Amino acid sequence: MGKELKHFAHKSDVIRLEALLVSGGIYLDIDVFVTRPFEPLMYHPTTLGMEASPDSRRTELEPEGLCNGVIIAANGSEFLKRWRTTYETFDEGNWAGHSVVMPWQLARKYPSEVQVLSTRAFFWPLWSGNEIEKVHETDEYDFTASGQFGYHAWESLAMKYLSNLSPEKIRTVESSFNKMVRPYIGPNDDVIFRKWKGDKTD
Repeated sequence: MGKELKHFAHKSDVIRLEALLVSGGIYLDIDVFVTRPFEPLMYHPTTLGMEASPDSRRTELEPEGLCNGVIIAANGSEFLKRWRTTYETFDEGNWAGHSVVMPWQLARKYPSEVQVLSTRAFFWPLWSGNEIEKVHETDEYDFTASGQFGYHAWESLAMKYLSNLSPEKIRTVESSFNKMVRPYIGPNDDVIFRKWKGDKTD
């Protein structure tokens, strides 16, 4: 459409739309952890979740936009077609303009084409304030009791925690995040982890 996509994140924003338009399915950012089966969400042609604005947390239905970190869509989704077309006005300087703000604008204009889930479905706790610290330094938040379908780990902001994880720490350190992922630690993961870190003794 004559708009150059320079940053890999913006290129990825478009590629995920293109892929889903062709094949349909579920797109997840690499730092999304699924906490519940998605089957209850599969009946609508397109499903997205709200991303709350950091200054409107008291009102759940005041989102910053619809985050494209999780997209559930049928192939040929009308909503995704509209979304892709809006890249005619893409602005490199508006970081989340087409990935978060634009789908929310479209959802309000074409509400029958998209199922909008609350901020608590995929993108809670949020990235702002001390929410990331709470998830990794305390066990106050219960991802199972919340009923949410997934957790976006806000990798770029949480890397100081994520990069220091190991199977042993996940098993022994009590945090909301570790309790969420602990069931997925396998019996051989300690050996695999040590080899990945360069330990050749096993």
